Amino acid sequence: MDTRKMSLDFITCAKSGKENINARFSKTYEQIELLLSQTKPQPISLCAKSAAIEAYDHLRCHHYIPEAEQLVNLLARPHIKSLLLCHDGIANKAYEPVLPQITSEVDEDDISVKIVNLIKNHEPLGVTIKINERNGAVLVARVMHGGAADRTDAIDVGDEIQEINGITVHGRDPMEVIRMLTTISGDVKLKLIPSSMTKQHSERNQVHVRALFSYSPSSDSLTPCPEAGLAFLKGEILRIVNSEDPNWWQAVKVEFPLSGIVPFVLGNNLTQPSLGRAGLIPSKVMREWKIQYHFNTLHTNSGHDIQINDCLSYEEVERYFPEEGCYRPIVLVGPSGVGKSELIRQLISTDPEHFREPIRITTREPKSGEVHGVDYLFVTKDEFDTFLEADSLIDPCEISKNYMTGLCLDAVLEIIQAGQVAIFEADYHNVISLRTSTLKPFIIFVKPPTFDVLLETRQLYNHQKSSYNASTISDTTSIVELSPTHSVPTTPHLTSRTTTGSSISGCFTPVRNCQQWKKISCELGQEKKKTVSSATSLSTSSSMDNILAMEVQKKMTLTETQFHEMIQTASRLEVTHGHLWDFVLINDDLPVALEQLSEMAYRIETEAFWIPKTWLNSTSNEFMTASSRSCVDVAVGTLTSAPAQ
Repeated sequence: MDTRKMSLDFITCAKSGKENINARFSKTYEQIELLLSQTKPQPISLCAKSAAIEAYDHLRCHHYIPEAEQLVNLLARPHIKSLLLCHDGIANKAYEPVLPQITSEVDEDDISVKIVNLIKNHEPLGVTIKINERNGAVLVARVMHGGAADRTDAIDVGDEIQEINGITVHGRDPMEVIRMLTTISGDVKLKLIPSSMTKQHSERNQVHVRALFSYSPSSDSLTPCPEAGLAFLKGEILRIVNSEDPNWWQAVKVEFPLSGIVPFVLGNNLTQPSLGRAGLIPSKVMREWKIQYHFNTLHTNSGHDIQINDCLSYEEVERYFPEEGCYRPIVLVGPSGVGKSELIRQLISTDPEHFREPIRITTREPKSGEVHGVDYLFVTKDEFDTFLEADSLIDPCEISKNYMTGLCLDAVLEIIQAGQVAIFEADYHNVISLRTSTLKPFIIFVKPPTFDVLLETRQLYNHQKSSYNASTISDTTSIVELSPTHSVPTTPHLTSRTTTGSSISGCFTPVRNCQQWKKISCELGQEKKKTVSSATSLSTSSSMDNILAMEVQKKMTLTETQFHEMIQTASRLEVTHGHLWDFVLINDDLPVALEQLSEMAYRIETEAFWIPKTWLNSTSNEFMTASSRSCVDVAVGTLTSAPAQ
């Protein structure tokens, strides 16, 4: 109860605080504009120390004047001298050490050279080298973005290194040259022969991509320099700062994945560049070649016919700032039985006016108590096919080859246009078709915990549920005995339980939206107006309670085998479809999971997130053709997962 109250308070505070955030942001923006519009302070003199020395010499001869003697004493103090020295340094913008003057030098054979002086601390120089096998020349193969060499703007790709601090490197072993460049520090003097290639400045330094795979340079045998590689995880945002090399790009990490889960794919490579540090990553062309080579080798060795349409590489993204009153739909994806429906139901119960779940259509026959247009939209097979042909359905799926179910696109758009948040679950097969510029969905993968935690929490729930059903039936019988003239109270307790956000573990898929219980309650309310004089009616209602409770308990109970299948399915989905998730939610404790879902729903409405660039401008020229389809579905087998009905 306390946890549910905390969740409700969180949603209330979040919504009420939205106006305060906008007001504070507007006030802060006005203050910044005011500060920027003011004239920046300018130094009165660029040589205050010289003026002070001149004043000191002049006033020293007038020691008989008290004010002059006092000023002379002040100017003679070391603190004042240091202050004036710092003033002149800031006024003249003398922030870095002064390098010795570069003298133009010419070799005896009149080959032009350039002398580059730089200050190198305990950081890499930021260049990779290669050896010209024909003449043994040491060439600059790559200049790393943001490194010491790049900041000089004087070292280019293709330059030949002749000397390092006066030591000739021509013909030396490459590892010896690398050691010299690595261990040297302080004032570094490089003698270079300029490259004949024209220096190209990349104009794509603002391209951002989402990594659709995890990469570790230490385990990549093709990387030209593992130390200069950039390790990243699936879902991280990278900024491409240099794409001149068709095989190896230079990138900088911008943002970590939202899931907060760091798998051990990077090994012991703890020295990899973090946020703001540039490193080498395989380009899209290189990634495609490696995937193609891998599957061709697998096909040759195993004899299996594997077709590859696309490979997972990068997806170009841009920041999307939410619009007030036009919220992105929230889509929950995960293995069957993980608790998606329960999370949706409880989130809606916290604020039914803000969160809504669209009604699905189905070709099956209505069950007892189900109402058309309330629980489902019941249609014929031909009508369902018409929806499919008109591309009006999202998340269509077949349930056990008996009937079809789906979600109307117009139903979701109606909720969005009403200024509400649409939240629903979807089959993982249809996530790709859901990711469109029309919906801009936020995909949340609901992941089960470990088997021990899953077994403990679900068994605890089943035990509580059994005790609850027994007490419910006992209460019902006592009510009937005390008030024989009242009608059969078959479902009041069940209705109360399912319509409130009870803190129970969500391993099951309950009756959707509890509309069935609501209808039964309405029918019971009408029946209460009638007089029941037969004892047979009372015994029949009690039997119906037992049957109803047993049916619900049967649906809510999963075996250990099903728990193992749930965990295995989630693991396979993370491999094959993990690049499609915007957030990973572990449902190990329902109140905690609900709080995390509520917090993420609030962030989606108030914060900027990275979305595919094609969603913002589908007609723009793309930096790459980023694919988000999984190419290994056939390799991992068919996964069966569909929303429970």
